Amino acid sequence: MAKKVSPDRLLNDLTVVRAGATGPAARVALQAALGSDVAAVVEKAARLIGELKIPGLAAELAGAFDRMMSERDSACAAKIAIAKALIDADTGREAEPVYLRGLRYHQREGLVDPAGALRGYCGLGLLGLRHRDAVVELTDLLADPEPAARIAAARGLASTGREEAVLLLRLRIRAGDPSADALSECMTGLLRLDPERSLPLVAEFLDDESGETRDVAALALGESRHPAALGELRRAYSRQHDDETRKTILIAAGLLRGPEATDWLVSVVENGLVNEALTALQALRVHRRDGALAARVRTIVQERKVPALLRELDQHWRE
Repeated sequence: MAKKVSPDRLLNDLTVVRAGATGPAARVALQAALGSDVAAVVEKAARLIGELKIPGLAAELAGAFDRMMSERDSACAAKIAIAKALIDADTGREAEPVYLRGLRYHQREGLVDPAGALRGYCGLGLLGLRHRDAVVELTDLLADPEPAARIAAARGLASTGREEAVLLLRLRIRAGDPSADALSECMTGLLRLDPERSLPLVAEFLDDESGETRDVAALALGESRHPAALGELRRAYSRQHDDETRKTILIAAGLLRGPEATDWLVSVVENGLVNEALTALQALRVHRRDGALAARVRTIVQERKVPALLRELDQHWRE
């Protein structure tokens, strides 16, 4: 009977993987680790496979997944790592049974279900396989109790480019989401899918009662890089009295990168309240290599003689 190898030994043996990911020693070490009953060992091996995109281990990953369904993997870390590895290593149709099983898996730990991220990755995995039910599964995940699953669903739907994805994301946004991260993913994805029709919808949330929601909407508009987003941000800035929201709007304008957004931020540096001028100056950092703009900003800051602005200039705008 073969002697059982300790978890510490298995983890130590995995150090050879980075030195030669596709070599025979690495394969033996990964197979041994994936055959372990210890979740931390399986997780480490799966993470290496995904990170290094090591092919040819789909069967071992699937076997480890089955074992982790019955063994103690309280945080679902091993199962999540396996699902992610199957995606990242592009294991193809061999991963389908794992994805389908993972989509149905729930693991309540107190008030949270750590399997939310697992369901999310499995939904994305099915989408990567172009499974006929992938969009159906992602639609269900968009209403999942766990934010991690809803985030993955929004990301996956946005990547399809399909009209029904536009409608689903609009509905999710209209219905609201208690998770700022999930709402952000929905708004960002919708603006990427259908910017012309979606800008007015996202802009509505710039006046939301929740400051967190206002911030999410502003940043989603900035990340869209759509020229029309600047007008929405400027109008919200002029009517908004909350200092933090006004700062977020300036940061969002910086994400737009366009000349009109840049000119507006420069005007805030020149004429705005000190805290907002500082935020605008920070948002302009991405342009500090632009000689003409940097000279213009430097002149304005030196003329204002505000210590906070001068410090920002000295620390981040050096020639």
